[in-house]
Amino acid sequence: MQQLAGGIEVLSEHAVITISKAFSESQFLASAKQFVQQQQWQQAFIEQGADWQVLGFYIEQQLWWFRYDALSQGAWFECANSEHFQTSYAPLLAALNHANFT
Repeated sequence: MQQLAGGIEVLSEHAVITISKAFSESQFLASAKQFVQQQQWQQAFIEQGADWQVLGFYIEQQLWWFRYDALSQGAWFECANSEHFQTSYAPLLAALNHANFT
């Protein structure tokens, strides 16, 4: 585990990057879409369940998920292929260091 400024935590063993921002269910997808569009990454899909939401996107050719859990109001980024986490998360960290989720 690696804790960074701004409440960002890298959990390499789980191929996950957590952020300390608490989202509401109604604002998550709009914020997630805006973040991905600002980075000019390709959006892949959106899925929703009773208490979760996911926005899939690509960093270069690697699929990532931006996940939201309504019960905890927590959000995190997860690499779809954990074997590629170490080689693909640098652009995401760089973007998160400048992100302003509204």
